[in-house]
Amino acid sequence: MAFNLTTSHYHLPSPFAACLFTVALFLFSPSAFATTLDVSDQIIVEFEEQDGLSQQSLEPLSERIEEEVEIIDIIPNTEIILLEDESGDTEETIEKLKELPDVKSVERNQLRTFQYVPNDQLFDYQWAHRNVGQEVNGYTGTAGVDIGSEIAWNLEPANLTDTIVAVIDAGVDYDHPDLAANMWDGTTCVDENNQTIAGGCPNHGWNYENNNNDPADENHTNSSYTGHGTFAASQIAAVSGNGIGITGFSRYNKLKIMAMRFNFDVFSEIKAIKFAQNNGAKVINASYGGGGYSQIESDAIANFPGMFVTAAGNGGSDFVGDNLSVTPFYPCAYNLQNILCVAALTQDGDLTSFSNYSTTHVDIAAPGSNLLGIYQNN
Repeated sequence: MAFNLTTSHYHLPSPFAACLFTVALFLFSPSAFATTLDVSDQIIVEFEEQDGLSQQSLEPLSERIEEEVEIIDIIPNTEIILLEDESGDTEETIEKLKELPDVKSVERNQLRTFQYVPNDQLFDYQWAHRNVGQEVNGYTGTAGVDIGSEIAWNLEPANLTDTIVAVIDAGVDYDHPDLAANMWDGTTCVDENNQTIAGGCPNHGWNYENNNNDPADENHTNSSYTGHGTFAASQIAAVSGNGIGITGFSRYNKLKIMAMRFNFDVFSEIKAIKFAQNNGAKVINASYGGGGYSQIESDAIANFPGMFVTAAGNGGSDFVGDNLSVTPFYPCAYNLQNILCVAALTQDGDLTSFSNYSTTHVDIAAPGSNLLGIYQNN
């Protein structure tokens, strides 16, 4: 069974934006965020206005609350001090401080982190990351309709190991200056049968359309495919912070693209899935689909030990979104735990007119129209 690519180069469905959500499962968690500053036992106290505070005037404070506290600092010309609680029960100390008649406010000291904003030249046009109601390609969206990338970037530790994302598509322009540094290494690799490939995979993936080691996004028999895989890869892992182009989802460039070019049929797709699995990919990005059910395809996806992010699709030949509960679109419509099926949103947060939908098969919706990305060296 061959199936059709139903994604437009200008209105791509959006497993790309959803990939941030997917990769967050592997990369980003508040518990992983670390700082060298420990303020867990620190308390800020603001007194009612008085004739100035001094270390001497505050010395009886421990006696007043019957808890061991040390005065760390005083902000001059204010009634604000910083304490370190030595009692072992900071919450109880706070409650006792609140009971003092000359205390205006008491609260824990808290950490704040700087907000990372990539210096990539065209970042301001990437509304999917940060939508402030800016005009993009002649359209003004709604502020706040984005995927909250800046929150994730400020939780992303710098010392993470790389997460490999296999983009099964039309290949990738792996030499592009805004992608090259984030391509999977491929120095050593194995094939779909787990056999070592002599010479490795120097071009960062495999080509199952022509059965060679060059998954370049070029010279396609169907010219409409050209650029599609590169665009997908750029949404996921364009190099962040290099001062050019756009930015991907990882602040520290911990996402690496494994370029998988296939023949847009189930047989070569299955080989690509097995290659990705055998070579350590944790996420597969699958921006394709069709109407025919395939048990073998479903089994191959179910056996992949990671997240399979796929498109809800762009309707039929009329490019008007269909209800997938009535008109199934695969792989999205397979009932598998590791599939994340994604519909497409506009800059205003509405479902696009071309996006398929379903309360049964579609898991989330993400930015999927008017997206800026790398396309045929542009």
